Amino acid sequence: MTTRLRTLSGVILDEESAFTLGELSRACSVHAEWLVGLVEEGILDPTGSDISSWRFTGMALRRARTT
Repeated sequence: MTTRLRTLSGVILDEESAFTLGELSRACSVHAEWLVGLVEEGILDPTGSDISSWRFTGMALRRARTT
């Protein structure tokens, strides 16, 4: 009998983590436009004055993945 082991990997995120819109989009496997909609609805609250300078926290990643 053969036992197969699975290895899981991941990254621990904290409130110090910051993602650009593109990075958050890739991490969530969604289009950036969908995330912009979440910002417009007030679900996500990035720092930065315009879309090119937006930064999202690890909590935003969690919120976007569960929305």
